Amino acid sequence: FALAALCASAGGALAVALVSDTVVRPLIIVLLLAVGIFVVCKPSFGEEGNRIITPRRVALGVAVALLVGGYDGVFGPGTGMFLIMAFTAVFSQTFLESAAMAKVVNTATNIGALGVFIAGGYVDWSLAIALAIANVIGAQLGARTVLQGGSKLVRIALLTLVVVLCARLGWQEFVQ
Repeated sequence: FALAALCASAGGALAVALVSDTVVRPLIIVLLLAVGIFVVCKPSFGEEGNRIITPRRVALGVAVALLVGGYDGVFGPGTGMFLIMAFTAVFSQTFLESAAMAKVVNTATNIGALGVFIAGGYVDWSLAIALAIANVIGAQLGARTVLQGGSKLVRIALLTLVVVLCARLGWQEFVQ
């Protein structure tokens, strides 16, 4: 999944200039709200897993990685959450298991887009290095916290992310 997502993200990063935020942002707000409503209305979703892996589900997982990877290369907000939701649905597993998969795939999407942005000379290296260090520290703290809190914590974090991202994107779209 990571390789598919890496390639799709690089393609998305190449296409980023072709897509206007004013077109994508309202669509993402609607998708985020739909995810939030779904999680609230289905309290057992992601709490209990019975991982099912079949060739069909693996193909669906690759399709998800391609779609979300392309989205991450073009726009980005909510990528991890979309991966968690999709992997939970596709593989009938817990949020915790899906969060682990999402981290690997999201790292690949970041590498794919970063390669394109480096090649294009769009990286502010002093800022990028500081942010990378902070990201590694935050990822370590987050991973430990999620392992202790389990799927219930991931569910709460996911719903919090929906609210925060919708507010931020809504502010950018309708107020600024």
